[in-house]
Amino acid sequence: MAIRSQLDLRAVQNAYGNHMQNALSKAGDDIDLDVEKTRKLQEVAETKARRELQTGILKSQQLKGLIVPSETEFESLNLYAQDMSRQLVDQYSTLVSSLEKNEIDSNQFAQQASIIQMQVPQIKNFVSGLEERASAWSAGLKGNTLSLANPPENESFFAAVAQNRGEFGMDENGVLVYQGKTEAGEDFSFPANKLQDIPVPIKKVESFVEMSDPLVDTLLKPKAYFNEITGKEELRTVDKQSKDYERAVRQAFDAFLGADDDTANSKLRSLAADHVGMTRDQIKDAINDTNYEGPSGETFANRLEYEMEKHFVQTVDENYEATKYKNWKQAQEDLQMQKMYQQSQLAREAAWQGKTQTERAQYQTAKYMKDLSSPTEDLNSWVSGAGASVLRTFEKDTKDPDSGVQIPAGSIVIKDRGGKNLLITAEIAQDPNKLASFLSTRLYSLPPYMQSFNYKSTTPKDISPIKKITNFLTGKK
Repeated sequence: MAIRSQLDLRAVQNAYGNHMQNALSKAGDDIDLDVEKTRKLQEVAETKARRELQTGILKSQQLKGLIVPSETEFESLNLYAQDMSRQLVDQYSTLVSSLEKNEIDSNQFAQQASIIQMQVPQIKNFVSGLEERASAWSAGLKGNTLSLANPPENESFFAAVAQNRGEFGMDENGVLVYQGKTEAGEDFSFPANKLQDIPVPIKKVESFVEMSDPLVDTLLKPKAYFNEITGKEELRTVDKQSKDYERAVRQAFDAFLGADDDTANSKLRSLAADHVGMTRDQIKDAINDTNYEGPSGETFANRLEYEMEKHFVQTVDENYEATKYKNWKQAQEDLQMQKMYQQSQLAREAAWQGKTQTERAQYQTAKYMKDLSSPTEDLNSWVSGAGASVLRTFEKDTKDPDSGVQIPAGSIVIKDRGGKNLLITAEIAQDPNKLASFLSTRLYSLPPYMQSFNYKSTTPKDISPIKKITNFLTGKK
């Protein structure tokens, strides 16, 4: 019995050990599974957060693209741009929310988002276009560069824009328009999708003479031409009767008008109103007379173009002749001046040859001294040029021990090239013209009739000439 009992207990222990081992193994597996689940949930959360961040960035960029600039100088345009930006952002945000709630699918979202985004360039174009034209009118008004060809109703409209009398709204047909009243109480209304209907201010163009000046200068500038008779190149200007002249004039007028019809008509209107004196009614009649045939059979866009080109051709012809004569007259004057100069040179050379060696040396000396600065400013150059030097300056009254003569303050003693001392009194030393004359006579032996000095004293009142000379000699500042 004892042996059997012992065997049974051992079996029980083995069974329990296996059970615990299995339980621990299962617990370990459960823990591993929980760790995997936690890691998986963390990865999902990180991925979601990262994607939400990217989605937020994309939304921000997309919403930013819906903002219409509102930094014009006109309040009504700024208010409209700000209001439309808010509306577009709200519409887009609602659309995104509907997509997130699965109320619409991605195709519907893309279609409706495209419609919203297409409105942005339309609004921007209208606002920027209206601002550009109103700003041009405002600048022209301030600079007095507006043409008389601008109709009064157009100027009243731009004045209303500048005074913020316009606003955006819907007309009776449900069309978005920019509308308001002028200061005189006249109504205006322009569809927001028809920028081309808004007038463009006409700027005053340069006169016919100003237009023709560069062309005439070019025509009268000598160019090299090959002479078939002589077989040589010759310099000559463009002859007024030549085909080259006629071609150049017409090309210049065409270049002035440009390729754009609206711009060309504005320039023609300005020429007519500002430089010919035509009334707006006359201009209107002439510009409406389209496909106008000139006397030579050439067809013009309208009668106004023909008449303005005729004025231009006439102005170029007159300017050509006037400038040609002016150039000829100037050439004659230049030739005369050259002859007079040559004669003067010959006379000077003859006079120079007739002078003695001493006189020539004196003239050279006078020329040298003429190039010097004032002696009160640069005494050293005057003195050293004659081989002399400044021996002493007197800052206070001093009695000469040898002669007993009282030397006043401000006097200067100069030693000439021969070793002789020359006393310059304060009265002379402080006057640049007297000092120059003294030095010319005593140091350079220049006769009075060759002396001509007209210096202005530049010495500050608080620094006397003698003090300045002393500072220079001692190296003080």
